[in-house]
Amino acid sequence: MPRDDFEACIWQTFLQQLDVTPDGKGAAVKVNPLAPYFRKQRSKSITSVVQELAESDYNLVRWASEAIGRGQLEETSEQIQSVRGLGAKISAWFLRDVVGAFDMDEQGLEPAELLQPIDIWTRRGASVLAGLHHILPYGRHGDARAAETIVTASRAAGVRPTLVNTGLTMFGVLFAPTPEAFEEALAEPIALHRFLAKQRDVYAARTRFLGEVLCAFLT
Repeated sequence: MPRDDFEACIWQTFLQQLDVTPDGKGAAVKVNPLAPYFRKQRSKSITSVVQELAESDYNLVRWASEAIGRGQLEETSEQIQSVRGLGAKISAWFLRDVVGAFDMDEQGLEPAELLQPIDIWTRRGASVLAGLHHILPYGRHGDARAAETIVTASRAAGVRPTLVNTGLTMFGVLFAPTPEAFEEALAEPIALHRFLAKQRDVYAARTRFLGEVLCAFLT
């Protein structure tokens, strides 16, 4: 159970770790989720949210999973975004991962777009899925269309939208770091098959090499 000075204590400990002054200068106070209430700001700290979660044993993940399970996805997203520095993208990332971690049934979780964080890879992936010859623009409207496209395409294919969202990001980061390779691989099933087969061979060769090095080292 958090003490009455929980919010202030966490903030001051954070400032000490950064080795900045007690007034928070140099700690991005205006957008820092740990910063306490100040200067009539409407936003609040993440620690103040945690202090309100007695029914969930002050556990942020438990609170989110229970609220989503009750069909309160929108309200949960709004509460997370009420925290200073946490916007739609961070909220969607957190909620998407909660849903995935607890293997929650996504049927009926609406608006499903609230579980779709949009980054460079999901934006490009959505553009390919939508059959566009250009990349969806940055900003609120472009992000909304990208999220909607991923949800629609995933449901049409009978795949979890959160899994597709995660997969697009991981695929871009781990296997196709250049935009050109990413878009080319996703353009057609046969192109993706060839790309993955090539990556499989590359990783197999690396595994054999590391095995030989390890064996030589141990002997």
